[in-house]
Amino acid sequence: MKGNGSASVKEWVVIHKIKGLYDRGKGLSIRAISRELSISRNTVRKYLQLEEKQISAYKDDGSRHKHLDAHRDFLIH
Repeated sequence: MKGNGSASVKEWVVIHKIKGLYDRGKGLSIRAISRELSISRNTVRKYLQLEEKQISAYKDDGSRHKHLDAHRDFLIH
């Protein structure tokens, strides 16, 4: 994750892959996931601890430019 707490799209995809492979402990082990994806076990653990709200934080990142921002006031009122 980047320093500001938001995930890039690439990180978001990896996080969801990890969560899918782990499947709340019913799937692959942390060690097997780290080997499968060629990432460290600590990274796998870190991403497994994230909640869905934190994972999708990149969508709500205030620094992200949106094309409709210039028309926001008009659209809201």
